[in-house]
Parts: sequence; structure tokens; C-alpha cells
Amino acid sequence: MKPKEGVREIVERCRAGDQVAMALIIETRKQAEQGNKLAQKRRKEIDKYIAKHPPSTVAGDERLSVNTNPKAQLTLWSVRKSDPKKFATAVIQTAPFLGPWALVCAIFHGPKLTADCPLMATATLPNSKIAACTRQAFRLQRLDNPKVPIRSYCPMTAGELGE
Repeated sequence: MKPKEGVREIVERCRAGDQVAMALIIETRKQAEQGNKLAQKRRKEIDKYIAKHPPSTVAGDERLSVNTNPKAQLTLWSVRKSDPKKFATAVIQTAPFLGPWALVCAIFHGPKLTADCPLMATATLPNSKIAACTRQAFRLQRLDNPKVPIRSYCPMTAGELGE
């Protein structure tokens, strides 16, 4: 991976709420202030990327951040018990305005994710927030079945629970 691609990835992960990425940027800035030449170079690249690719700040009259837009969340939650096709359409329309965890929770509480569910068609899309959230919600929904081992969701959690 080229350094500039890494900078883009770290900044976008920060915008999505990734705390590890945030810590990396904070540490890079600290080290740059302490005189570390490589950190100073990376900080310039980060600042340049942010200046060239500012986060989206306006959608209609609402200010947006990496956090969930309450109107989008309400829209999605209001259709979560509808038919799978209508719900999948709502997910696709509201996903840009929702944080990843809010999207996972809404999908989890929506129609049961099965192989023929319209939303499962998105699960194979590469580099897609909707796909990642759908896969996560699917793994969580599977835990409703007591025969599904916890390790299929998270091996670390399974270990902590003695599975």
C-alpha cells in the first residue's frame, strides 16, 4: 500500500468512528510535535488529505458528522418490520447518513437475513459499508439459534465466555 493510500484509509476510518485510527493520528501528531521527521512527513500528508477531501457537512439543512443522523435513523427504524424489499431499499437510502453501529443495529432488528433476502445481495459488495454492516448483523442474528456457536461471531468473546 502506498503511503498516500494509507493516509486516505486512516482519515476515512477516523471519519467512520474507528478509535484505533483516531489514536494513530493523535500519536502521529504528538510525535511530529516532538520532532520525529517521519511523523512530521505523515502529518503533512494527513493535513493535505483532509484539506483536499473535507468531510461532508451539509445534507439539506442538517449538519452531518460521522455520527448518525437522527432523521435517517428514524426513517430506517420505522420500516424495519416491513417487507424485506422495502427494508432493503430504506437501508440503501439511509446508509450514507448513519454511523456503522447504528446501521448494524437497524439491520439486526429488521427482517430476518436469509439467503434469499434482498439485503443479503449487498453482503458481497467489496469495500461497502452496507455490505460490512449486513454481514455483521447477519452474524448477530445467527446467535438467536442456541446451536450456533458464539465463536462464529467472535472467537475472543467465545473464549471469554468459556466456549
